Amino acid sequence: MQLPHTQLRGKERLHNVIKCLSESCPWTKSITSEMMMGFLESELKELKDELVIMKSCKTNVEKINNNVDNKKEIVSEVGDIIFDVLMLEMAIRREYDIDMEEAWQAAAEKVERRTPYIKEWGDGVTTASTVEDTEKIWQQVKKKEKMRVESAASESVITSQKETNRNDNDNADTSTSINISKSPSRSRNFGILLYSNGKSSMEKLKENGTVVGTAALAFTLGAFVSRLLLGRGIR
Repeated sequence: MQLPHTQLRGKERLHNVIKCLSESCPWTKSITSEMMMGFLESELKELKDELVIMKSCKTNVEKINNNVDNKKEIVSEVGDIIFDVLMLEMAIRREYDIDMEEAWQAAAEKVERRTPYIKEWGDGVTTASTVEDTEKIWQQVKKKEKMRVESAASESVITSQKETNRNDNDNADTSTSINISKSPSRSRNFGILLYSNGKSSMEKLKENGTVVGTAALAFTLGAFVSRLLLGRGIR
């Protein structure tokens, strides 16, 4: 049973705030993912400024005097960032009809792949005893992932172009009187090819551990969330 809003606490309350805003607030209904990205960038800068102030205190006296107020500001800024991330999630879900569970799942799976030394999900072979080890492994796995994505995307584009050419030839065979200027274009935008071919090739691409089309947006947001939660920054 859903508790009254005023009785909710923490993440449940904030999630309900987002839900109510999306249903009843005209401004929230008008926002776009691009707008929310701008707000999020601004909030990240404000948090960075607060952290710089905290670290700049040179003596224990300064730290004690500034600690309470500065911590309140940091809590506030982190809260703003979480709010903006949830609003961005809502905007992307609405604009692109994406199941955001995919984003959370993508974030978890990405971190798992890039930290194979963790016993709960690791390969039982890889080890990391220093920060340098973890960074090296992270970058190695990231490079392999990028190569797989590029290979799969290239294969998808080639397949789509072959299908387009075949359709063009079929049209030419069945109607030789059609003016060539009206025949389907052989040159398609790269992004459109990926998106339009997504349904026919998505399962094959997923088997290779890659995501194309609208699902790529979920993957990207998931990556952002994983970086935020790990404190690694966006890269």
